[in-house]
Amino acid sequence: MFLLHLFFALIMALFMTSIYKFVLRRQYPMPIIIFFVIVFLGAWLGGVWITPVGSSVWNVHWLPFFLASLIFALLLLGTRTQENRRRSRQQDKDLEKENVARAALGSFFWVLIFLLILGIIMHYLGVKVQSLPILPPVK
Repeated sequence: MFLLHLFFALIMALFMTSIYKFVLRRQYPMPIIIFFVIVFLGAWLGGVWITPVGSSVWNVHWLPFFLASLIFALLLLGTRTQENRRRSRQQDKDLEKENVARAALGSFFWVLIFLLILGIIMHYLGVKVQSLPILPPVK
């Protein structure tokens, strides 16, 4: 199942990345490889943790992979900002603020990647969400 899950997540991430590339046409808010990695890991995580629904192909329900990749792609598209082509007098201050924001987003990216991989590993190790000590017991 591991390889089939990997395959479906890869197909969904490639599909969403190709749509991302086609829709934005060289106006990417982030490198395509970052978009692909986040959507790929998000599709994989969502595909293995979301309750299986819909039809199955090779005994794998493909709809959770698609929905998870769609949600992650839309969230990443929502981070797109309009670039201001004109330069102002406060360019140095804005550049400093921009560098701080990029550092924060870089840190967020690595934390997100770590948590997505951790969630995938937890699924294949058989950890149940209800058995985690953080959550109250379900009655």
